[in-house]
Amino acid sequence: APAADPQKQEQQPEPPAGEAVIQDPSAALASAPPQLSVKIVSAKDLRNADTFPFGKSDPYCVCRLPGKPDATFQTEVINDNLNPEWNHEGVIKNFEAGDSLVFEVWDKDPPGKKDDFLGKAKLLSSDIFPHGCSQTLRLSEAGKHGAVLNVVVKVASGGSTASAAKEEK
Repeated sequence: APAADPQKQEQQPEPPAGEAVIQDPSAALASAPPQLSVKIVSAKDLRNADTFPFGKSDPYCVCRLPGKPDATFQTEVINDNLNPEWNHEGVIKNFEAGDSLVFEVWDKDPPGKKDDFLGKAKLLSSDIFPHGCSQTLRLSEAGKHGAVLNVVVKVASGGSTASAAKEEK
């Protein structure tokens, strides 16, 4: 039998899953798919879509990336509240330049009835990159002047925030 090549026997062990060895953090940021940490903080002055005797709207908010059905999450429903505070954090993966982040606020209705649309807002990638943002967004199609949504978006890549990766240099 031919002798084994000694160089092949001394291979470096693979790093454990989730602990990739990064030589140049900026190169990792450029190649890793961007990920957003999105906090839907609150909404204010929502339209009351419920009628007597049902009280006030029961709002929830959906955050999604158009064209990417797996990139979506929603807050919990807050009953009888036109100024809900969700403080809900979710993750949107594979957010790229040119994408937009859409927020839709809905009124939860009983089973068998269609939920009522309360308004929507959009953030463009230029609003978010490179440092994230904290914004009060005016809800369009809200049926009421002055309805707003408060959100905080942080840009992360490869499981760490962009600012943390810069500090590793």
